[in-house]
Amino acid sequence: MTDPAQTFETALMRLVDESPSQALCIVTGAFVSLTLAMMEANGHKPEGEIHIEGGKNRDITIHAPKDIG
Repeated sequence: MTDPAQTFETALMRLVDESPSQALCIVTGAFVSLTLAMMEANGHKPEGEIHIEGGKNRDITIHAPKDIG
């Protein structure tokens, strides 16, 4: 594992120990942001729900943005 990756993992695990809910929010937000960026980079315009087929593992659904108004 590279030094930056090890530093990140150590910091994340420390955050999990200190505030599991905050760690989950950060990791989930990063996952969703990376997924949307990858879709856009490949010419897709993510608008509605995004379904990620998990194979033998769990599937993941990223819901469409909430209409806050």
